[in-house]
This record gives sequence, structure tokens and C-alpha cells, in this order.
Amino acid sequence: TSNIDDRLDEGENNPSDNSSPSIKLNYKSAQQQVARLLKLKGLTKEQVAGVMGNIQQESNFNPLSVDGTASTGLIQWTRIYYGGKEKTLANVKTRIGSTIDSQITFLTNGSTDRYSLWVIQSSDYITPEQTATSFCNTVEKPGNPQLPQRIGYARHFYNELNNPSSPLSWSK
Repeated sequence: TSNIDDRLDEGENNPSDNSSPSIKLNYKSAQQQVARLLKLKGLTKEQVAGVMGNIQQESNFNPLSVDGTASTGLIQWTRIYYGGKEKTLANVKTRIGSTIDSQITFLTNGSTDRYSLWVIQSSDYITPEQTATSFCNTVEKPGNPQLPQRIGYARHFYNELNNPSSPLSWSK
């Protein structure tokens, strides 16, 4: 995981995300905000790390991330996420908002039954690898899951949450 740790510490941008708007994003601050919001929503450390591993893979913690005309935001929501109810990606953007706070609030306030189901399923999981896998398969459902990366990122964030000197420390 040292490779993953090095890339995350440097705030590596997602090389496949060429269409994201050019913004100045404080990478570490975005991670801290996501961790804090998920903790406030009552998630366990393992669940927080699992969600963060998926967000890292999907958007590199950029709430304005756009993948062409197909998906947007931290979780890379799509029209299909809503059963095709949203007519355009612009409608999805309007629905989820453009900030980390609005998108985490949208996710955790029952945006779909998939998230609620995941919270119940994963509440007893004891590793971030389990929660990352479950979040990917239950909530994300990506076409190309790249599960080893999600799991590696989740482990990294779990280690950071357990490190008292980390800005992501659970005790802060």
C-alpha cells in the first residue's frame, strides 16, 4: 500500500478524469470534511474508510468532478442511479448540489434505498476492505469496479483514521 499512500499524500489527481472543471481543491481538507460528515452521520470507522476509498476512486474528492456526460460529483452519480428519472446530467447536478456537504448530506439522507441497505449490511463489518467492497457492490455499482484500488484506498484511510497524529484521526 505504500504506493497508494504516496499517491494519496501527494493529492494525486485522477488521470482518467480529464473533463473535471479546473478548480483549486484542498485535497486534505476535502478528505477531512468527508470523514467528519460521515462520522457525524453515525458511521463506524470501517464504514467511513470504505466510503472514502470509493470516493477516492470515483472523484478524487472533487465534488465538481464530471465524467463526460455520464456521471458527476463525489460518488459519480448518474441518471441511471435514479432509475432514469433524471432527464439530464444537469438535473442530477442540481439534485445533488455542488459542495461536499450537500453531496454527503444527499447520500446519507436516503438518496436511494441502496445506501440505507448498505448501512444496515455493513454495520457489523470489522474491516474497511469489507465496507469498501460492500459500498462498491451495493451503492456504487460501477461498470468497471477496480475493486483492488478501492480496497487499497479504504485501508489507507482506515490507517489514517486510527493514527492520532493524522489530520483524519478519529479522535479529533
